[in-house]
Amino acid sequence: MLYPRSMSRIVPVVFLSALALVACESKETPSPDPAPAAGEGAEANADPKPEPEKADDAEGEDASAEAEANEDDATKDAAAKEDGADDDAKDEHKAKTAGVEPAPATPTPTAKTAEKAKPTGPVVGKQASVTASAQADPGYHCNEAYPHKFVTKGGSNVSYPVERPKGACAGDTTVAVSVPYIPQAAGPGTVAGTLRYGICDDGGTNCVIKKRPLTLSFTASAP
Repeated sequence: MLYPRSMSRIVPVVFLSALALVACESKETPSPDPAPAAGEGAEANADPKPEPEKADDAEGEDASAEAEANEDDATKDAAAKEDGADDDAKDEHKAKTAGVEPAPATPTPTAKTAEKAKPTGPVVGKQASVTASAQADPGYHCNEAYPHKFVTKGGSNVSYPVERPKGACAGDTTVAVSVPYIPQAAGPGTVAGTLRYGICDDGGTNCVIKKRPLTLSFTASAP
């Protein structure tokens, strides 16, 4: 097929224009971003791991707070004890400056103190005894052959298990008779009667019988 001469000129021009258009499109099309390296995207998209150091810091702060609280309590207790000691010292100082000694501590009762508390004298309803005695006149001595005795009569708060108890010489010039009695009630009482005894002169030529009224007191305790 034969083309006119003008067509032979147009075809190269169109071909060149098409090449220029393709070159322009290739320049305007942006190149795709390079693919991220393996592992970088996973690290970026992965959830952040918890930080254990923060938890340790929180536990440390709690322990420090508890230790400070215990130290404050110990400080308060020590301060309270010091205040109490200061108050005791102040009270003692006030008592001394006022001329009054502090009251002594009351001793705790023990078995020994309980024994000491038992009555040592006559007890109501129990037999006791009292000694009736007399001295011989000057120049005389106790007559050992005479039956010395105490004749009970009267008295107060008392009864006599033996009405006429007997005695003996207590040395050269003394006569003694032990008189048993029983207190009837707690409180004071008396043993009354007459002491009868015999004496002789130093030459042994004159012996006489003496009578002496006596009243002997006692105080009875409740059983």
